[in-house]
Amino acid sequence: MPLQGVLAGPHRGHVHVDNPTNPSVAVVSATGIGAYFLGDAHHSRLRQHLDDFVEHTLKPRDQAEIGAECFIGIALHEAWYPTLEAAFAPREPEWGHYRLFRFEPGRLPLQPRLPILPDGCRPLRIDRAMLCHPDNAALRRDLLEFWPDCATFLAHGIGYAICHGAHAVSACFSCYAVGRHHELAVRTYLPQLRRRGLATHVALSCVLQARNTRCIPHWSTEDDNHASLRLAERCGFVFERRVRYCEFDY
Repeated sequence: MPLQGVLAGPHRGHVHVDNPTNPSVAVVSATGIGAYFLGDAHHSRLRQHLDDFVEHTLKPRDQAEIGAECFIGIALHEAWYPTLEAAFAPREPEWGHYRLFRFEPGRLPLQPRLPILPDGCRPLRIDRAMLCHPDNAALRRDLLEFWPDCATFLAHGIGYAICHGAHAVSACFSCYAVGRHHELAVRTYLPQLRRRGLATHVALSCVLQARNTRCIPHWSTEDDNHASLRLAERCGFVFERRVRYCEFDY
């Protein structure tokens, strides 16, 4: 979804190719997610120049746009594994896998049981008033990692927040969207409210919003993010495939 969002949707990101008229290799940088590697993984110049490209092209742009502290490279095909391993070997990157999930509506009851919220909290659809409120700077910052502005999100995305008064203390929203397809992200902003069912409540609210508006939600998370894996299952998602990634500090 992030890859498609950069190529076809109104999202922040950049496409780099070896030849603008006849490309054989592309690096698609999805802001807030990582860089996807496409095309000929055996291109003769990749192993020698890829690290320099990350250091002198991607790093300055990522740091200027979102203050990124690390690089994440995503290989959608195993042919890229040896190339990335060789190119980035001096950096000693960490390797892992993302799990990609698809939504199965039949796995979610028509009226799922939502966790009871703490006193003073209520679920609300993310709207302009919420995003403009001065208490919601963290929510705005998270949205703007993926969207060029809040108006674009409101026009193309979906989302719910758990609010205490006007303050959004947890949120689930489209981080990338292409047509009816929405990749969802979940955030909880107050540490003292974690492990109290807010993430489950807000994620289910957003998935129900998607289902009621005939949108198709998507979910992805790291292999070792057990809380997110459990949440995906509770929200009606089923595992589809893994993709490998490498990560190192800038």
